Amino acid sequence: MLSPIFRLIIVLLGTICIAGAQDPPQLLAAAAGEVYRSTDGGASWQAARIHGELPFDLAGMLTGIESYLANALPAIVTDPADPRNAYAAAALPVAGLLKSGVFRSEDGGATWKLGENLLTGQMPTHLLIDPRSPRTLYAALLGAYPATLLGLFKSTDGGGAWSRAGLATMVTALAMDPSDSATIYVATVEGIFKSADAAATWSAACQFLAPGGTACPMELMTTRALAIDPGNSATLYAAAQGAMCLSEANQAYDCGVFKSVDGGRTWRNTPAEGSVLAIAIDPQTPSTVYAAGSKAPFGGHILKSADGGGSWSAVNKGLACQEVTTLALDPSTPSTLYAGCRGETLLFKSTDGGASWSPSAAGIRGGMATALSVAAR
Repeated sequence: MLSPIFRLIIVLLGTICIAGAQDPPQLLAAAAGEVYRSTDGGASWQAARIHGELPFDLAGMLTGIESYLANALPAIVTDPADPRNAYAAAALPVAGLLKSGVFRSEDGGATWKLGENLLTGQMPTHLLIDPRSPRTLYAALLGAYPATLLGLFKSTDGGGAWSRAGLATMVTALAMDPSDSATIYVATVEGIFKSADAAATWSAACQFLAPGGTACPMELMTTRALAIDPGNSATLYAAAQGAMCLSEANQAYDCGVFKSVDGGRTWRNTPAEGSVLAIAIDPQTPSTVYAAGSKAPFGGHILKSADGGGSWSAVNKGLACQEVTTLALDPSTPSTLYAGCRGETLLFKSTDGGASWSPSAAGIRGGMATALSVAAR
């Protein structure tokens, strides 16, 4: 018979093991205008039907950008303090009418509701959520007829009401400083801008046409993502889609990742080859950076750097898609990554820091994944 002391030790060890085990994070993904939810680490997905089919007569009425963005869902964010709250930027047919704006879920992505506010009827393209004040959101709008709003907007009540936050221009990427949520960087068609006071005021870090100021490299006009080093907020990475650079041998190549070490004022291209759409930084080891997109003739392509972009290596084993369109790390276990794709299989998962990938798209339909969100635990 075990003594009381040994029984106590066994109970304590069991408690430690149970406490140390983590349930899989809540995952949200978007594809073909649908939101999908997984609670088993991506092994299976369930669709949250937040809209109906686009009727033929309405489809015939849509022209230009509205037709292009119908069934578009370019961004999803999850409240890091309460994953039941999630937000999706979307332009979707709902009950026979095209509805667009910021949709909100209060049950972890199972059901969604479109708010009635300044953003309703607009074409949102990017979302940010403040991790220290999760009811504060930022949204970038792409103006669409008949609505003409364009630029950045802010909500401080969980998406209930929105107001302009400056920068009335086309936004191509957003990023928030992980160490100071009042610091935000925005890539636009005019340059890269910075706010140090939660979007109250803005200054140009660099501009493409900068008389008397700092000029951005013209390759950054195709910026599709920004990422800020969580260990050094002056270090930023920019993902460039289809940018071309010249090598020292005067040979043109796709230069997909640019880096700044002075808060976005000056940039240099890194040796990451390919067209890049997404960047992710390991929050526990910030020198580890991932870049995802495509590279001819391979198709979907993911690169990894262990030295802050100084050198890159391909980490594509098991990855089979035409293009990687979105990339997300598990913030609690950053060696686990999820890659959304364009192709036959829309989602892949890696549990070894990108060394190998396996399909993780059971239940997801469509031709392209457009957004991913991994909830904090």
